[in-house]
Amino acid sequence: MMSNYKNDPISWREIVLEHLRKILECSRTEFRGGFTTTSGNNPPIYTYVPDTRDTYCNAVLSLSDVLLPFFDKKMEKASEEVEKKIGITMKHDVEFLEIRNIQNQNMAKKQFKSFSSRAKLDLCRQLFRELNLLLNRIDYLKTAIYEEGEEEEEGEEKEK
Repeated sequence: MMSNYKNDPISWREIVLEHLRKILECSRTEFRGGFTTTSGNNPPIYTYVPDTRDTYCNAVLSLSDVLLPFFDKKMEKASEEVEKKIGITMKHDVEFLEIRNIQNQNMAKKQFKSFSSRAKLDLCRQLFRELNLLLNRIDYLKTAIYEEGEEEEEGEEKEK
């Protein structure tokens, strides 16, 4: 069991619920590419605004890693399919850019980055749905309502 900055114990369920909360928080914003903003004149200050599609995908893939010990056969298959498709998309990115001539490469990169980010986002949304179905199948969220000690106490009270 881990602990937070207050030295209160953090359960595995709390970690999963925090991941879910963060993913849902990411999904409430507009999915857009990253960009740099400039402010000030002397000297200018450059600030990078992250790609929210990548932020969402990274959060979903991280949740998938956290839930790996709980995967059933159905989830293992779904996860493998999505990861394979993400790998194919990334490989296709490289091949696409290699066949473009040098003059059009910057334009091709922008167009294909937008396409491949959207394709990866769609795959990550599919994976997130599968992870939610897994959590439902293993009844993970229902039991996460209770603290680990409260579950035992409640079970003891029912026996009396």
